Amino acid sequence: MRLPGKRKALDERRSLEEVFSNEESPLLRYAFGLLGRRELAEEVVHDAFLKLHEHWDEVEIPRAWLFRCVRNFSFNILRKSKRELPSR
Repeated sequence: MRLPGKRKALDERRSLEEVFSNEESPLLRYAFGLLGRRELAEEVVHDAFLKLHEHWDEVEIPRAWLFRCVRNFSFNILRKSKRELPSR
C-alpha cells in the first residue's frame, strides 16, 4: 500500500519530466513577458525547475507552484536591477 504523498523514484522522475515538457514553454513566455530578456527568462525558469525538484514531495500543484516561483524570481531580479540604476 502506498502512502499519500509518497512516490517511487521512477514515478517521481517520470512525473517531473512530464511537468517539464508541458510547462517549460508557457513558463518561458511568462518570464519573458515579465523580464523582457530571453536569457533572464531562461535562467529564471531553470531555477524554478531546480527548486521544484528540491521540493517535489511537498508540491501539490506543480503548475501553479512553478508560475508563482517564476513570478517571484522575476520580481526579485527587477527589484535588484531597479536598485542598481543610478539615481539622477
